[in-house]
Amino acid sequence: MAEQVQITTLATRTDTEILGTSYSEQEFIVPDLIPTGLTILAGKPKSGKSLAAMDLAISIANGSTFLGRFEMAQQEVLYLALEDTESRIKNRLNRLSGDPLGTGRLHCATDSPRLDQGFFANIEAWLSQRSAVRLVIIDTFNKVRMLKRKGTTPYEKDYNEISELKKFADLHNIAFIVIHHLRKSEAKDVTDMIAGSIGLTAAADAILIIQKERASNNAHFFATGRDIPDFEIGLTLNQSTLTWEIAVPTEELTIERAEVLAVLQGANAPMKLWEIAEIVHKKKNTVHKLLAGLIASGKVHKIGYGTYEAMKEPAPAGEVKQNSGESGESSPIAA
Repeated sequence: MAEQVQITTLATRTDTEILGTSYSEQEFIVPDLIPTGLTILAGKPKSGKSLAAMDLAISIANGSTFLGRFEMAQQEVLYLALEDTESRIKNRLNRLSGDPLGTGRLHCATDSPRLDQGFFANIEAWLSQRSAVRLVIIDTFNKVRMLKRKGTTPYEKDYNEISELKKFADLHNIAFIVIHHLRKSEAKDVTDMIAGSIGLTAAADAILIIQKERASNNAHFFATGRDIPDFEIGLTLNQSTLTWEIAVPTEELTIERAEVLAVLQGANAPMKLWEIAEIVHKKKNTVHKLLAGLIASGKVHKIGYGTYEAMKEPAPAGEVKQNSGESGESSPIAA
């Protein structure tokens, strides 16, 4: 029996019609970095990609800065931490945010159905009750991937899965970030290091890659995409807060740190995070990250949960003040 072919009329528009139509500009969740649609964030195991994703989620929920560079509007986020427990999530939140109460705008789940087992219906129902959510992070992609289907090539499977996620994101005008792995082998083009076929990267709107050597706190961050300019920066992992920072701080970031340091140096007593944030007119999450850099550089000391003070400068060798009392005895006082 011959296969029946359904004939439809091809829908076309002329160049004149397209040029005469006003289209909305590409929206970004993170300016010039993460657009609405589908973004892949990839790195080797234990490379800090999940830390970067959680830091991003917290920064968006707070409406603060990410990597000390990207300013974001306050949005709600859904984080599918499918390889974590709630206890581990709590530990990360405590260290990353420095806020014991949280924002109420970051929603976390540790379980989700696969793409072919109810994922989209589940997310659709959840989002229908939370219209303010603009970002969904899937950590990791392998946890929601379809079970292998016979009769499809690896390229077809990869492309179709990413395309389905992108189609859903575009339909709801939100952003999906899928956390994925890099293969062990090096490649001439860094995007070719992403595990799987080129079907994954072909369907994505943006690709972010963290390359970090084991036992090192330094990493290389690369970004590319359809609507973002390619760029590369060096990152350093702050072990005290588990946040990634630009390896060589920008002039603006240095000024912001100096402003926070000046507040602490002018205080008569240790200060709370919220007190510093109020004085410098910044979000608590942003100040938390600035303090982390000051702690790492030895300028600030954390003396308790959410409490900080400036380190006292040591007296230069040989410089000692003399304080003479009535008895004529003198006592050294550090300058």
